[in-house]
Amino acid sequence: MRPAHRWIVLYDIVEPKRLRKVAKITESFANRVQKSVYEAVGGHKTVEKLRSKLANVMEEGDSVAFIPICVNDWENTVRYGSKTKTSSDPAENGPIII
Repeated sequence: MRPAHRWIVLYDIVEPKRLRKVAKITESFANRVQKSVYEAVGGHKTVEKLRSKLANVMEEGDSVAFIPICVNDWENTVRYGSKTKTSSDPAENGPIII
């Protein structure tokens, strides 16, 4: 059974030291697909837990977005380039918290 909730998580962090902290926290919840873009699978509780951890690190001028993606759109993802994974489902490739 595959989880129904999938997310694109992206952020913009002003200061490099905080950026490294935010990246480390986000990588514990999701798979990095670009420098500040991640794919995650999990419910709203997962996103709230990640949001809470990030809120403790982020400051004025920083931003994060959690974009929900439906399963059909997720499965129709087309990937090109060196960051292309063998599977479009991070559940098969990395950390998942449900």
